Amino acid sequence: MNDTKPKVDAGTPQRRRVLRGVIAAPVVLTISSGASASMTSNLRCVANQVNNPTSLPRAYGAGNGVPSTVIRVPIYGLTAGGALRYVSGTDICGLAHPNRPVTWISNGQWRTFDVATNTMGSTNLSSPGPTTATGMFATVQMDQSGYVMSVGKNSANTSMLAATCWNSFRAGPIA
Repeated sequence: MNDTKPKVDAGTPQRRRVLRGVIAAPVVLTISSGASASMTSNLRCVANQVNNPTSLPRAYGAGNGVPSTVIRVPIYGLTAGGALRYVSGTDICGLAHPNRPVTWISNGQWRTFDVATNTMGSTNLSSPGPTTATGMFATVQMDQSGYVMSVGKNSANTSMLAATCWNSFRAGPIA
């Protein structure tokens, strides 16, 4: 009695699995981690600003007029008063990516900063004495590889990061 019945039941689950696999393959193949795209984007931001300096101001004078859309550090003065201004190595090193350490100043060190010329002094100080924030800022300059090169006036091989190109300076590993 059952000998005349076609055997389609055995092939149905196999056909369904093949159809599911055909439909699912393009979805699985398009999934990727965002890490590589994120780093490509970050490095592109630096490269664009170094290679296309006319797209934004290349330097802002130190002071209160530095916009919050650039990466900047506070300028300090002596609590007791005086004309000298300083930038803190702790502030500068805190912005650097762990794979791109700042080599020209360390945490706890200070450098004099001339607000009129927007330039740093060349000597690191262990401590200028008790300091207080002046409410003024100086821009951070970096090279195309992401190393922090200086603070203040840019040179031919550095560019300040501006606009909203980088949301986080420490956004992932840099090879």
